[in-house]
Amino acid sequence: MLDNPDAWYPSYDPYDDNWDPDDPDATPRPTRDPNATPRPTKVPIPDYTQRFEIPTIGVDFVALRAINPDVCGWLYLPDSAINYPIVRPSREYSTTYYLSHTWDHQKNISGTLFTDLIGSGPFTAQNSFIHGHRMNNGSMFGALNKFKTQSYYNKHQILQLYTPEQNYLVYVFAAFTAEIDGYETTVVFDGETAFQKYLDNSVKKSNIKASYQPSAQNRIVTLSTCVVQQDTKRFMVQGYLVPMS
Repeated sequence: MLDNPDAWYPSYDPYDDNWDPDDPDATPRPTRDPNATPRPTKVPIPDYTQRFEIPTIGVDFVALRAINPDVCGWLYLPDSAINYPIVRPSREYSTTYYLSHTWDHQKNISGTLFTDLIGSGPFTAQNSFIHGHRMNNGSMFGALNKFKTQSYYNKHQILQLYTPEQNYLVYVFAAFTAEIDGYETTVVFDGETAFQKYLDNSVKKSNIKASYQPSAQNRIVTLSTCVVQQDTKRFMVQGYLVPMS
Protein backbone atom coordinates (compact mmCIF):
# COMPACT_ATOMS: atom_id res chain seq x y z
CA MET A 1 0.00 0.00 0.00
CA LEU A 2 1.02 3.64 -0.26
CA ASP A 3 3.11 5.18 2.52
CA ASN A 4 1.24 8.47 2.23
CA PRO A 5 -2.06 8.37 0.29
CA ASP A 6 -2.46 12.14 0.63
CA ALA A 7 0.64 12.59 -1.52
CA TRP A 8 -1.36 11.24 -4.46
CA TYR A 9 -3.33 14.49 -4.70
CA PRO A 10 -1.21 17.22 -6.30
CA SER A 11 -2.66 20.73 -6.29
CA TYR A 12 -5.06 21.20 -9.20
CA ASP A 13 -4.66 24.19 -11.46
CA PRO A 14 -8.10 24.73 -13.06
CA TYR A 15 -6.55 26.87 -15.76
CA ASP A 16 -3.91 24.31 -16.71
CA ASP A 17 -3.40 24.59 -20.47
CA ASN A 18 -2.72 20.85 -20.56
CA TRP A 19 -6.03 20.00 -18.89
CA ASP A 20 -7.44 16.88 -20.53
CA PRO A 21 -10.95 17.55 -21.89
CA ASP A 22 -11.46 13.84 -22.66
CA ASP A 23 -11.16 12.81 -19.01
CA PRO A 24 -14.71 11.82 -18.00
CA ASP A 25 -14.04 12.85 -14.38
CA ALA A 26 -12.09 16.04 -15.05
CA THR A 27 -13.19 18.98 -12.92
CA PRO A 28 -14.84 21.63 -15.16
CA ARG A 29 -12.67 24.69 -15.59
CA PRO A 30 -14.21 27.90 -14.22
CA THR A 31 -14.53 31.01 -16.36
CA ARG A 32 -11.46 33.21 -16.17
CA ASP A 33 -11.79 36.32 -14.02
CA PRO A 34 -10.67 39.26 -16.23
CA ASN A 35 -9.56 41.12 -13.09
CA ALA A 36 -7.55 38.26 -11.66
CA THR A 37 -3.81 38.61 -11.15
CA PRO A 38 -2.02 37.06 -14.15
CA ARG A 39 -0.40 33.69 -13.45
CA PRO A 40 3.38 33.45 -13.55
CA THR A 41 4.86 31.72 -16.58
CA LYS A 42 5.27 27.99 -16.02
CA VAL A 43 8.58 26.28 -16.58
CA PRO A 44 8.07 23.25 -18.87
CA ILE A 45 8.74 19.87 -17.25
CA PRO A 46 11.49 18.02 -19.15
CA ASP A 47 10.30 14.94 -21.01
CA TYR A 48 12.69 12.31 -19.67
CA THR A 49 11.05 9.53 -21.71
CA GLN A 50 12.62 10.87 -24.90
CA ARG A 51 16.12 9.93 -23.80
CA PHE A 52 15.61 6.32 -24.73
CA GLU A 53 14.05 4.86 -27.82
CA ILE A 54 11.63 2.01 -27.15
CA PRO A 55 11.99 -0.45 -30.02
CA THR A 56 9.57 -3.34 -30.31
CA ILE A 57 12.33 -5.73 -29.27
CA GLY A 58 13.08 -4.05 -25.96
CA VAL A 59 14.48 -1.17 -23.91
CA ASP A 60 18.08 -0.29 -23.10
CA PHE A 61 17.97 -1.31 -19.44
CA VAL A 62 21.74 -1.14 -19.13
CA ALA A 63 21.58 2.61 -19.79
CA LEU A 64 18.57 3.08 -17.54
CA ARG A 65 20.05 1.14 -14.64
CA ALA A 66 23.33 2.99 -14.91
CA ILE A 67 21.32 6.01 -13.77
CA ASN A 68 19.03 4.18 -11.32
CA PRO A 69 19.36 0.46 -10.45
CA ASP A 70 15.75 0.47 -9.20
CA VAL A 71 14.43 0.54 -12.79
CA CYS A 72 12.66 -2.78 -13.35
CA GLY A 73 10.50 -2.23 -16.42
CA TRP A 74 8.95 0.09 -18.97
CA LEU A 75 5.21 0.46 -19.64
CA TYR A 76 3.92 1.62 -23.02
CA LEU A 77 0.41 2.19 -24.33
CA PRO A 78 0.37 3.35 -27.96
CA ASP A 79 -1.55 6.54 -28.67
CA SER A 80 -1.43 7.68 -25.04
CA ALA A 81 0.86 9.44 -22.57
CA ILE A 82 1.79 6.12 -20.96
CA ASN A 83 5.38 5.62 -22.07
CA TYR A 84 7.41 5.47 -18.86
CA PRO A 85 10.00 3.50 -16.93
CA ILE A 86 8.91 1.59 -13.83
CA VAL A 87 10.90 1.32 -10.61
CA ARG A 88 10.84 -1.10 -7.72
CA PRO A 89 11.38 0.90 -4.50
CA SER A 90 14.52 -0.04 -2.60
CA ARG A 91 16.03 0.47 0.82
CA GLU A 92 17.72 3.59 -0.52
CA TYR A 93 14.73 5.01 -2.43
CA SER A 94 11.34 4.32 -0.85
CA THR A 95 7.79 4.45 -2.14
CA THR A 96 7.44 7.92 -0.61
CA TYR A 97 10.50 9.08 -2.54
CA TYR A 98 9.08 7.97 -5.88
CA LEU A 99 5.80 9.78 -5.23
CA SER A 100 7.67 13.04 -5.73
CA HIS A 101 10.73 12.14 -7.84
CA THR A 102 11.27 10.89 -11.36
CA TRP A 103 13.12 7.65 -12.05
CA ASP A 104 16.33 9.64 -12.62
CA HIS A 105 16.04 11.46 -9.28
CA GLN A 106 14.57 14.76 -10.43
CA LYS A 107 12.16 16.27 -7.89
CA ASN A 108 8.82 16.38 -9.70
CA ILE A 109 5.20 16.32 -8.56
CA SER A 110 4.45 13.74 -11.28
CA GLY A 111 6.58 11.13 -9.50
CA THR A 112 7.38 7.76 -11.07
CA LEU A 113 5.53 4.56 -11.88
CA PHE A 114 6.47 1.98 -9.22
CA THR A 115 5.69 -1.59 -8.23
CA ASP A 116 4.92 -3.21 -4.89
CA LEU A 117 7.60 -5.26 -3.16
CA ILE A 118 5.76 -8.54 -3.70
CA GLY A 119 7.17 -11.77 -5.11
CA SER A 120 10.73 -12.88 -5.71
CA GLY A 121 11.14 -10.06 -8.23
CA PRO A 122 9.11 -7.56 -10.25
CA PHE A 123 6.05 -9.06 -11.98
CA THR A 124 6.58 -12.55 -10.49
CA ALA A 125 3.47 -12.48 -8.25
CA GLN A 126 0.11 -13.66 -9.54
CA ASN A 127 -1.04 -10.04 -9.36
CA SER A 128 1.59 -7.28 -9.63
CA PHE A 129 0.55 -3.71 -8.92
CA ILE A 130 1.97 -0.69 -10.74
CA HIS A 131 1.13 2.63 -9.08
CA GLY A 132 1.16 6.06 -10.70
CA HIS A 133 -0.20 9.55 -10.15
CA ARG A 134 -3.39 10.61 -11.90
CA MET A 135 -2.21 13.93 -13.34
CA ASN A 136 -4.83 16.39 -14.56
CA ASN A 137 -2.90 17.05 -17.77
CA GLY A 138 -3.21 13.37 -18.70
CA SER A 139 0.41 12.45 -17.98
CA MET A 140 1.58 9.46 -15.90
CA PHE A 141 -1.58 7.45 -15.14
CA GLY A 142 -3.94 10.29 -16.04
CA ALA A 143 -5.00 8.30 -19.10
CA LEU A 144 -6.23 5.33 -17.05
CA ASN A 145 -9.46 7.13 -16.21
CA LYS A 146 -10.42 6.96 -19.89
CA PHE A 147 -10.81 3.21 -19.50
CA LYS A 148 -14.14 3.97 -17.87
CA THR A 149 -15.53 4.27 -21.38
CA GLN A 150 -15.98 1.35 -23.77
CA SER A 151 -15.00 3.45 -26.78
CA TYR A 152 -11.56 4.20 -25.32
CA TYR A 153 -10.97 0.58 -24.39
CA ASN A 154 -11.92 -0.55 -27.90
CA LYS A 155 -8.97 1.46 -29.27
CA HIS A 156 -6.51 0.72 -26.43
CA GLN A 157 -6.87 -2.96 -25.59
CA ILE A 158 -3.20 -3.98 -25.35
CA LEU A 159 -0.29 -2.38 -23.50
CA GLN A 160 3.37 -3.37 -23.72
CA LEU A 161 5.48 -4.18 -20.67
CA TYR A 162 9.25 -4.40 -21.14
CA THR A 163 11.52 -5.93 -18.49
CA PRO A 164 15.21 -6.91 -18.47
CA GLU A 165 14.22 -10.60 -18.49
CA GLN A 166 11.16 -10.71 -20.77
CA ASN A 167 8.86 -8.45 -22.79
CA TYR A 168 5.09 -8.83 -22.57
CA LEU A 169 1.86 -7.83 -24.20
CA VAL A 170 -0.67 -6.82 -21.54
CA TYR A 171 -4.23 -7.71 -22.58
CA VAL A 172 -6.64 -5.46 -20.68
CA PHE A 173 -9.62 -7.38 -19.29
CA ALA A 174 -11.07 -5.16 -16.53
CA ALA A 175 -11.28 -1.57 -15.30
CA PHE A 176 -13.04 -0.51 -12.10
CA THR A 177 -12.92 1.55 -8.90
CA ALA A 178 -12.10 -0.23 -5.63
CA GLU A 179 -11.11 0.42 -2.02
CA ILE A 180 -7.36 0.59 -1.42
CA ASP A 181 -7.57 -2.14 1.25
CA GLY A 182 -10.33 -4.22 -0.37
CA TYR A 183 -10.42 -7.65 -1.98
CA GLU A 184 -9.31 -6.19 -5.31
CA THR A 185 -5.85 -5.40 -3.90
CA THR A 186 -5.05 -9.09 -3.27
CA VAL A 187 -1.76 -10.10 -4.87
CA VAL A 188 -1.14 -13.68 -3.69
CA PHE A 189 -3.78 -16.42 -3.81
CA ASP A 190 -4.21 -19.85 -2.23
CA GLY A 191 -4.36 -21.92 -5.38
CA GLU A 192 -5.81 -21.52 -8.85
CA THR A 193 -9.43 -21.76 -7.72
CA ALA A 194 -9.02 -18.72 -5.47
CA PHE A 195 -7.22 -16.82 -8.21
CA GLN A 196 -9.89 -17.63 -10.79
CA LYS A 197 -12.55 -16.40 -8.36
CA TYR A 198 -10.63 -13.13 -8.08
CA LEU A 199 -10.37 -12.79 -11.87
CA ASP A 200 -14.09 -13.47 -12.29
CA ASN A 201 -14.84 -10.81 -9.68
CA SER A 202 -12.74 -8.28 -11.60
CA VAL A 203 -14.57 -9.01 -14.86
CA LYS A 204 -17.91 -8.70 -13.09
CA LYS A 205 -16.98 -5.33 -11.56
CA SER A 206 -15.49 -3.95 -14.76
CA ASN A 207 -16.81 -0.79 -16.44
CA ILE A 208 -15.85 -2.24 -19.82
CA LYS A 209 -16.69 -5.38 -21.72
CA ALA A 210 -13.30 -6.80 -22.64
CA SER A 211 -12.32 -8.73 -25.74
CA TYR A 212 -10.00 -10.97 -23.70
CA GLN A 213 -10.53 -13.12 -20.62
CA PRO A 214 -7.71 -14.33 -18.35
CA SER A 215 -7.37 -17.73 -16.68
CA ALA A 216 -5.78 -18.77 -13.41
CA GLN A 217 -2.70 -19.88 -15.36
CA ASN A 218 -1.97 -16.25 -16.29
CA ARG A 219 -0.11 -13.64 -14.29
CA ILE A 220 -1.70 -10.22 -14.27
CA VAL A 221 -0.72 -6.62 -13.63
CA THR A 222 -2.98 -4.06 -11.99
CA LEU A 223 -2.40 -0.43 -12.91
CA SER A 224 -3.61 1.68 -10.01
CA THR A 225 -4.18 5.42 -9.66
CA CYS A 226 -6.06 7.75 -7.34
CA VAL A 227 -9.69 8.82 -7.54
CA VAL A 228 -10.45 12.53 -7.20
CA GLN A 229 -11.68 13.48 -3.72
CA GLN A 230 -11.92 9.83 -2.64
CA ASP A 231 -8.66 9.09 -0.86
CA THR A 232 -9.67 5.55 0.16
CA LYS A 233 -10.35 4.46 -3.42
CA ARG A 234 -8.25 3.72 -6.50
CA PHE A 235 -9.15 3.30 -10.16
CA MET A 236 -7.61 0.08 -11.45
CA VAL A 237 -6.99 -1.28 -14.92
CA GLN A 238 -6.04 -4.96 -15.10
CA GLY A 239 -4.38 -6.95 -17.85
CA TYR A 240 -2.86 -10.40 -18.17
CA LEU A 241 0.68 -11.00 -19.39
CA VAL A 242 1.53 -12.75 -22.64
CA PRO A 243 5.25 -13.03 -23.49
CA MET A 244 6.25 -11.39 -26.76
CA SER A 245 7.67 -13.82 -29.27
